[in-house]
Amino acid sequence: MKHPYPVSLAALLMAMSVAALPAFGSLVQLPPMESTAGIVQAPPSGAPLAKAAEPVRLELVPTAPSAGAPAGEATPADLALFVEGAVRDILGNATGVALLTEVTVPPPVAGMAKNLVAEPLPARATVRLSLSGVMAGQGGGHHLPVTLEVQREGKAPVRESFRVLPAQRDKAVAGFRTFLARHLPLGAPVAVPSAPATATSAAAAPRLGPVKPVLRLWMDNSDGGTVTLRSKLVIYWQASHSGYVSLYHFDAGGGVERAFPTRQMPENFVEAGRIYRFPASGHLTLDGPAGPQSFRAVMTLYPSNTSRQQPDGLSFRGEPLRVIPTHYPMLFANEDMSRIFALPGHLYTESQLPFVLKP
Repeated sequence: MKHPYPVSLAALLMAMSVAALPAFGSLVQLPPMESTAGIVQAPPSGAPLAKAAEPVRLELVPTAPSAGAPAGEATPADLALFVEGAVRDILGNATGVALLTEVTVPPPVAGMAKNLVAEPLPARATVRLSLSGVMAGQGGGHHLPVTLEVQREGKAPVRESFRVLPAQRDKAVAGFRTFLARHLPLGAPVAVPSAPATATSAAAAPRLGPVKPVLRLWMDNSDGGTVTLRSKLVIYWQASHSGYVSLYHFDAGGGVERAFPTRQMPENFVEAGRIYRFPASGHLTLDGPAGPQSFRAVMTLYPSNTSRQQPDGLSFRGEPLRVIPTHYPMLFANEDMSRIFALPGHLYTESQLPFVLKP
């Protein structure tokens, strides 16, 4: 892979079976380090490893004027805000799409990744939400007419109309979700932890356990769908939680490189919901060998693949983790690689972009 600062992972890999490793909390001594070639463990068939996300933009069509609703019923503004929030939640909490939002550049923070996307990105699908004024029904009730439209690249737009009744909001949300899932790769929704139980709710609502973070990963290719030796590529990611992201390239010959972070771009802390890119500017190309390849990204909630000493004189109390990306599930080590262990699933996540490199 040709990019500004590739970092070889040969020193991070060892010839040992993942099945022989103990669970999280146990420590083992590593055998001597060996070459990367031939020891990359692919996920088993059907393993739940996230694939490419589809960047989606939400467009709002201005609301038509309304004379209002009867006393005691939801106002047009109330229903409109509810519908917009419901559609944003469906798209923003989906694991298979990345909702593109307005770009704002936060103030600099020590350790923050420097490859934050600072300009609008092209979407591969657009969701248009049209709202009309509240209308009277035959039985005296009122409803809000809503139209959802999905326009994907290279496809004709599809749309569906809904009648949102103030007393049937849950039914409306279910209809929105069904329509969007039919035309977009939403995937499973992001799990949300339950609110603290109260004396009246504890028996009625089961508590969720720790929530696993989500890392949405996708690639822009100058040649469209086929990746060749001449393709100009950009990798993007968006995390559901703030954490530390690393990006790896697996080539067809069994080689592995850590593309990000690097010594020249060591900061890899990302904020939840923001979009980052690699490389930070320009593009990257691949130099072979041709064949099946992939990019694989991992995000940890604990500091990983970063220096203990951070900018502005700050430092972590403990050792940052080292990521070992060649095993499935992902493994981790301490800074000098003398101990290796797994992490509980709610403390990290990973995604991959598999593709075939053509000559």
